[in-house]
Amino acid sequence: MISELIESAPGQPGAYVFKEGEGKPIYVGKAGNLRKRLKSYLKTERLDPKSRLLMENAVSVDYTVTDSESEALLLEYNLIKEYNPKYNVRFRDDKRYPYFKITNEKYPRIIVTRTREADGGRYFGPYPDGFHARKMLKTLSRFFGFRTCKEIPDKPCLNLQIKKCVSPCVGAVSEKEYQELVEEAALYLKGDTKRLEKLLVKRMRERSELLDFEGAAGVRDTLAQVKALSGDVKLFSKDSVERDYVGYALEGGKAGVSVFVERKGRMVGHFFFRLSGGLQVFEGESVSAFIRDYYQSADIPKEVVVSAEFEVRALEAEMSRRAGRKVSIRAVKRGRLRRMIKLVERNARVQLVQKTFELGRRDGLGDLAKLIGFRGKIGRVEGFDVSNISGTDAVGSMVVFEGGKPNRSEYRRFKIKTVAGANDVAMMREVISRRLGNDWPMPDVILVDGGRGQVNAALKALSEAGKDIPAIGLAKEEEDLYLGGREGFLSLPKESAVMTLLRAIRDEAHRFALTYHRKLRGKTIP
Repeated sequence: MISELIESAPGQPGAYVFKEGEGKPIYVGKAGNLRKRLKSYLKTERLDPKSRLLMENAVSVDYTVTDSESEALLLEYNLIKEYNPKYNVRFRDDKRYPYFKITNEKYPRIIVTRTREADGGRYFGPYPDGFHARKMLKTLSRFFGFRTCKEIPDKPCLNLQIKKCVSPCVGAVSEKEYQELVEEAALYLKGDTKRLEKLLVKRMRERSELLDFEGAAGVRDTLAQVKALSGDVKLFSKDSVERDYVGYALEGGKAGVSVFVERKGRMVGHFFFRLSGGLQVFEGESVSAFIRDYYQSADIPKEVVVSAEFEVRALEAEMSRRAGRKVSIRAVKRGRLRRMIKLVERNARVQLVQKTFELGRRDGLGDLAKLIGFRGKIGRVEGFDVSNISGTDAVGSMVVFEGGKPNRSEYRRFKIKTVAGANDVAMMREVISRRLGNDWPMPDVILVDGGRGQVNAALKALSEAGKDIPAIGLAKEEEDLYLGGREGFLSLPKESAVMTLLRAIRDEAHRFALTYHRKLRGKTIP
């Protein structure tokens, strides 16, 4: 049935919607030629795994013809917003980045906000984090003196007395003078600090010529502060093109995008987004989908440099229409811009690995709680290992992970005192017994490096200490999982979140024990 629908598709631009059994949309796409694009889905041997999964679940396809690729792009975007299909590429930022906003008021304020609205205000950003945005806002308020009150008061407030505000409420400045201050701050927010510096120099000279030396000194101080603020912004190039760099990374089936923002030759911000969903795992489709969504809210620059080539005409036309000027999207193969996009890609890869690991830790704790039947949230996990050579210089280690992260200040190490010979099980029992005898915070879960023997040793130590704490073991060879009080073992997927977490704790305990053992052995070997 779906093959017949695809074969009858017109060879015109448009958007298409794949649907599953109950008619629920699961993927929305666009094409310059609907028939050609849809027929590519029938060549299953050439499809990536996610596209094959789509075709296994799709039972029908609808399509809408448009007059141009630009219209198809807009229709695709609107359909994705309406249906939120599970297989479409979407970027997940896990938070809303902050913007500066100049309010649409007689005496505007400059505020930090995480939402953009069609309220006549002017927005600048986004910026990497709220803390530095609020810190910059305080600095701008102090330098330029614009008001911070939500409603203009009937009488002067403390800010006038401490000279934090130019106080338009009492007519201390005219509306024109106040607007000049706001525009100066806007120049800085745009990254055009060179133009701002020239403007302040000109204003300082004008006030000096009018013998307003106090006013000139105030402008001079503002100029010095602007130069100081601009000094720690990295200079990338000598041109003045508003440019964004969009770099893509793919690691272990996960995808992410980094955006570097360059204004007036200066890098003024960088952001990372994880991509979710998506059928096409190659760069072009993912980057195109990201750009389409990202610039619905972010400032549109004059130029977007990308890490992969794809058909850009429709996207350029749509972005140019919204920006009210020409916008170009291009992939570069050489020169400074190519070196820059390589840097952005490298950052995307680093961020993706870090973000995936952080999410894996969080998910791993939740999966571990379900696996062992733990009621509540697992906070503290302690990992134990022993190290020796034929029983000599035997040592034990204890590492602590809290919230899935290592807390190295809580690590402890032990010299084995009561066990003679190479008896790893007895050594494990001694280490855990001694640990439980100390007045340290109790763990939610104990993990030992080893199999059933080491787990039973941990359970005996816990029983003797009167502690009811789950104990599990992770063997090195096959990486089988042994749960205290249960027969046999579990073999979980090695790439699962819980195994990734437990392996990290086990390996850290092994590393810590081995380091201590080598240190002691080095003292005894002449």
